Amino acid sequence: MSLSHISLNVSNLEASTEFYLAVLQPMGYARADGVTGDYQRITNNRDVVITLGQVENELKNVPYNQVAVGLYHIALLAESKAQVDRLASHISNLGIELVPPGVDFMDYKGGYYSFAFRDPDGIEIEITYHGSQYFDATEEAS
Repeated sequence: MSLSHISLNVSNLEASTEFYLAVLQPMGYARADGVTGDYQRITNNRDVVITLGQVENELKNVPYNQVAVGLYHIALLAESKAQVDRLASHISNLGIELVPPGVDFMDYKGGYYSFAFRDPDGIEIEITYHGSQYFDATEEAS
C-alpha cells in the first residue's frame, strides 16, 4: 500500500493554487480537476496528488501551527540532488525564503539531501532526495 494523496486546507484557494503551481512546476506538477472556490487538485501525473481545499470563512484567520497536533510538514521526493539544487534556486528566485536557509545534507540512512520553505499559510514543504534505503524498516545504530 502506498500514499495516494495529500489534502491541505488553505485560507485562500486561488493564492495557494498559484503558489503550489509556481513552486512545483519544475517537478512536473500541473493543475488537475477542481471546483472553483471549493478545491483544486495538483498532480505530477505519476504518483502524487496534492488537493487544496478552501476553509470556511470563519476559519480563514485561524493560524496554522506547525508544532500543534496535525500536519508537521510535507516532503516531496526529487529525482536527484541536482534537481534539489535547481528547485532551491527556482524557489529562492521566486522570492520565497528557505527555512532554514540553504540546502542541507544529513548522513541519515545513507544520505538525505533537502531544503524546505513555507506555503502562504505557513505549512512547511520539504524537497528531498534520498536513496531507496530511506524506506528500509531496519533501525540505524545511534
